[in-house]
Amino acid sequence: MNLPEKIFLDESHTHQVFDEIDNFQVEIDSTEYDDGLVKGYDRIVIVGPQRSGTTFTSQALSETLSFRNVDEGEFDVRNVELFKNIFREKNIVVQAPAMTCRIQKFVGEKDLVIFMVRKWSDIVKSLYKKNGRISNWIIMDTLYDVEKFYFTEYDSNAEKFYNNHVDRDSYYLDAYYKMWKHYQKDIIPNAISLEYESMKNHPTWIDKKHRKNFHEKQTRL
Repeated sequence: MNLPEKIFLDESHTHQVFDEIDNFQVEIDSTEYDDGLVKGYDRIVIVGPQRSGTTFTSQALSETLSFRNVDEGEFDVRNVELFKNIFREKNIVVQAPAMTCRIQKFVGEKDLVIFMVRKWSDIVKSLYKKNGRISNWIIMDTLYDVEKFYFTEYDSNAEKFYNNHVDRDSYYLDAYYKMWKHYQKDIIPNAISLEYESMKNHPTWIDKKHRKNFHEKQTRL
């Protein structure tokens, strides 16, 4: 599918986004991290929007469980066939934000799917920090048809939920949160909505003030 033209926002518009985006946040009943939540599964996959804490959480849980940590780079971020091949392994924790829109089609009774819940302004500020700018792609109306394609590509049943719930007059995060809230979490055998900030309960957590100069994949000092 052809992607829309990317138009970068000026500083004034960027700061407007920072100031207002939390007013659009979709509330999801989330749980706080506890070691007991993640034990007893063959595979764990961490999903949610990019910059929502999937990297740290996957690394932290793989350490807790002594599982192999699979970074999204191992399947070129969104290569479905590579992902499915890796997912045949056991005792793995997979960081897979780009698989969020289709994860319900690839998991079974022995798997746990964790959707990361994070304050929307923190997500877009992290995106801005990573790229040095943000574009019109953060507007839901810009990516509405693209995200609809991704959510329905492997699951035609998702279309009615997308049509009924995703709001064009919001930000791109609306699609991730609404589809998880109203559809995906209810059909996945084992699904948790996990509050990212609660990962501070994990022994490898590093406070935000010490992460200011971290590079994209860095999780340790």
